[in-house]
This record gives sequence, C-alpha cells and structure tokens, in this order.
Amino acid sequence: LRSATDFDDLTVTGAASLSGDFVIGLQAGFTPTAGMSFPIFTAGSISGTPNFDFSAASLPSGLIWTIGFSPTSLTLGVVSIPVLAGDYNDDGVVDAADYTTWRDGLGSSFTAADYQVWRDNYGAAGNSTALANSTSVPEPSAAALLGLLATLHSVAGSRKRKRPE
Repeated sequence: LRSATDFDDLTVTGAASLSGDFVIGLQAGFTPTAGMSFPIFTAGSISGTPNFDFSAASLPSGLIWTIGFSPTSLTLGVVSIPVLAGDYNDDGVVDAADYTTWRDGLGSSFTAADYQVWRDNYGAAGNSTALANSTSVPEPSAAALLGLLATLHSVAGSRKRKRPE
C-alpha cells in the first residue's frame, strides 16, 4: 500500500479460490488513517480464506486492520479500536492488569474515580483484537485423526502385560 489511492490490486475474471498468505506492506512514509479502505482483490466469485500477515503494515496506536469479504471482493480497512471503559492497558479486557495500571498511574494518569469505572466494568471484553496478529491454524483432517488413533491403538495393543507370578 503506497497511499489511500495508490495500492496493488488484483482482478480475476472468473472464479478464484484463495489460500496461502496475503502479505500486506506499507511504503515508507505512508501511514493509513481510520476510515481508509483498500479494495485489493475482485473476482467473478471467491472461495477459500487466506492468511493475512500485517507485520509489515503496523498501524498507529488505537487503529486496527479489518478484512471485508464479499462473494466477489476482498477489501482491507482501517478502523479505530472501540474504547472499553476501565480497560486502562488497552488490551480489550477489563481485568486485574487494568487495576495494576490504574494503581501505578493513580495521581498522574488516573483519579480515584477511575477505580469505580474499572470496578463497574470488571470482566467486560471488547472487540479490539487486532487483525495484525491474526493467524489461521489448520485443523487436522478426519483421516489424520483416525490414523493417529489407529497408531495409538496398535502401540497399546502390542504391549504385553506381565502377569504377577
């Protein structure tokens, strides 16, 4: 991605089956802002889901990547992370780590009233998981699981137990 209007895109006239990795990079000096979108792929129809690697496309604090799929297109977007009341370390969950952040910043970054905000929202979770860290882990196939079970059964069956004398 080089700018809001200058980025690589790919158009397929027929059906496209996606897999593998989409590696997203930013040209030096370009920093996307909230609200930008990049229609990077279009096709007559799309199936499959690739992995997305955003490690070369870091965003400023408070922003995350989104991935929009439709039956015929794939679009990257940049949005602001929703603010979660009491989430003082910005990890998307109000938990004990936020209390520690509040305690350490009491008097400088936080007030006594912020404790009540943390307490009222303890256990809440937001939708702030950054897509930059998303990865896909393939699930084992049924054949692979059956093969593993057969191997374990074979190993277990081949062991002979000694009978006490």
